[in-house]
Amino acid sequence: MKKKNSPSALAALILGLVTFLWLLFLVYEVRTDLAGVVRFDASEPADYLFGAGYLVMLLFHAAAFLFLFGRVRLAKRLGAWAVPGLALGVLSLAAIAAQKVLYDEIGREMGIEYPVPSEVSLLYAALGVNLLFAAAMMIAAFRGLARDGAADVDAGAKDERVFTLAQVMGVVSGAMGLGLTVLLIARGWPAGLLWVFVPFYALFLVPYGLAVLYWLGLKRRERPTAWYDEKQVRDMLKASLATLALSVPGLAVLGFSPRPVGFSWFPYYLFLVLTLFSAGTLYFFKRD
Repeated sequence: MKKKNSPSALAALILGLVTFLWLLFLVYEVRTDLAGVVRFDASEPADYLFGAGYLVMLLFHAAAFLFLFGRVRLAKRLGAWAVPGLALGVLSLAAIAAQKVLYDEIGREMGIEYPVPSEVSLLYAALGVNLLFAAAMMIAAFRGLARDGAADVDAGAKDERVFTLAQVMGVVSGAMGLGLTVLLIARGWPAGLLWVFVPFYALFLVPYGLAVLYWLGLKRRERPTAWYDEKQVRDMLKASLATLALSVPGLAVLGFSPRPVGFSWFPYYLFLVLTLFSAGTLYFFKRD
């Protein structure tokens, strides 16, 4: 079989290497100049390096997810690395979101717990997750480039895997967004400041968004009526009905909250619907 290099594997390898080296530099900076890391100064060009580094890391995660989706779709047999790799990628995205909170907390605590606040250990743990994911993806991408062309897998099996993968990513993204909203409500976060967490919500939607875009990319040359088979359409209709029935009492639960909910009901309902629909579709699809 003719060898065919995957663009997503090459992108994951290159961006993974850049991300890994930048993370090592960031860990060094945290150890040697913690105050400089947590204090962003627009007048310092070097501070923009941190923003550029995080942008590259986000691009790397996108490339890594697309690479993993491709390997799951084309692999003759799903290896033991597939699910842990996707789970580690989601955890790495959550670690990026956590780092923003930790930088703010460390900045506030530096004058109290001088010279090193206790949150620094959590920051190292979050960066360690990013390093582990970058290293794992570099190895996987290198092995993917070294292999021959894609395995001969039935086209129907390929589509079924991507369809299932999209629903799994929907459950994961929905659960993360739902969990964050519940946490904010429980902690009494002011509803007027909810906009601060919009980047977090967008980050949580990345796995599902990429899975949907990957599916659309595969189906771009087909008519929309041919995207799903009869069973998939039937399963999604069942999931839609179940989502409608369960989302109403799910939203009504907020009425029992002892704290003001404010506009938090909107992201709560959005991610609740995403979780219920994806979980319902996956359940009905796998049940028969």
